[in-house]
Amino acid sequence: MITRDGGLVVTTLSLVTGTVIRMSRGLKSVEARIVGQCGLRGDEYLYGVQFTKSLNEPFWEVHFPSAKQEGAVGRMVLQCSQCARQDLFHLSEIEMMVYETMKVVPRNCGNCKLETLWLEPEILGEGGLVSGNAAYNVRGDGMSRRSRTLNDHRHSRIQMRNIKACIHRDGVYDDVVTVTDLSRGGIGFMSLVDYQPGTRVEVAVPYTAGAGNVFTPGKIVRVRCRPTVDIPGEFGLEYIKP
Repeated sequence: MITRDGGLVVTTLSLVTGTVIRMSRGLKSVEARIVGQCGLRGDEYLYGVQFTKSLNEPFWEVHFPSAKQEGAVGRMVLQCSQCARQDLFHLSEIEMMVYETMKVVPRNCGNCKLETLWLEPEILGEGGLVSGNAAYNVRGDGMSRRSRTLNDHRHSRIQMRNIKACIHRDGVYDDVVTVTDLSRGGIGFMSLVDYQPGTRVEVAVPYTAGAGNVFTPGKIVRVRCRPTVDIPGEFGLEYIKP
């Protein structure tokens, strides 16, 4: 798939969101950034990419109808996964496709002063929320309720792949880990470090080496399995609100 400002690419390389790549087509060459992962095909990764600059000449040699606002095809209110700020964004075709697949899209946050992951706002993401015209068809006494169990999460979790985080503790080397799932309340990750429940850390997610990453206080709240010499363990981290 191609769009006026990017497209979908298939590669055997595992790329990090925000990575800038160079795309060539004949004599033409442009820079594009990885917006996010859209899927898998066997051992290949499918990524949405967006050109870093507006082009004077079309890269794809395809005519696209004019867009009302810089290629935006939709508007959406999203919430920063780090500071919970909510903003209205105009999303491009590629960003919309990434969001529909991963339920998360990277954007710059005015509070964090950094590119962070943006999700559906908490109030809109509540499983029992009924909005719009459908709300008139629901009677309060007809809605079933059940008690929360230990297996329930307070926040809906999004399964992630190829997202890195950095765990920082005073006096030891930083630990760059693989994120397995993401929610508004914390992350799940895999690491060869044997973390203990209750350990207080600082975490930056998403993490890019050499960039101005923002670290947020957190603590280890779950140990799903312990690591071995060469097999990482699975852990759960919860953000600590100031």
